[in-house]
Amino acid sequence: IGCTFQNNPGSGIAGSDVAKFPLTDCVFLNNGHYPVRTSARSVASVSGTGNQFSGNTPNRIQITGGNLDQNYVWDNPSVPVEVTSNINICSGSGIMLKINSGLTLLFVEGTGLNVGYISNSLLGNLQADGATFSALNGTAGGWSGITINPYLHNASSGYIRNCVVEYAGGNGNIYFANSAFPLVEGCVIR
Repeated sequence: IGCTFQNNPGSGIAGSDVAKFPLTDCVFLNNGHYPVRTSARSVASVSGTGNQFSGNTPNRIQITGGNLDQNYVWDNPSVPVEVTSNINICSGSGIMLKINSGLTLLFVEGTGLNVGYISNSLLGNLQADGATFSALNGTAGGWSGITINPYLHNASSGYIRNCVVEYAGGNGNIYFANSAFPLVEGCVIR
């Protein structure tokens, strides 16, 4: 809380797959690599309030994907979040990923967001409101998109609302794999 990460030749701070380091009211200035590098399981702890980012190369948070194994809430960290591998929202006990307004997720080529699973052994769901899902390279076909699988946790509670979903590949921006996902509303899908 309240730290300054400045002029590091590499990242300002980095953590393993399960590292949880809360960042609130921190300043990231002129770091030679990503100001923050962590995993999808740790984004909730780094998307704190009051953080400032300037002059980093690049000026965004980098995360690896992986399997989310519990409920998570992701807030807007005030810079885009670059995703370097698939994020899978599913667990044996059923989980929910809630993404709040303003968060921008930029996926590298060949990666995507997978909601639920293809069998009832793993369940997951998504609530996204006001987020942006896009390709890091900013071109059509630049990522794999959002896949809504048939086995969801509390299926009626999922939604993608007021979001931008753009530049995904072969299956489109949002692919419904025989899914009962209840609501896509007020979105720009291009």
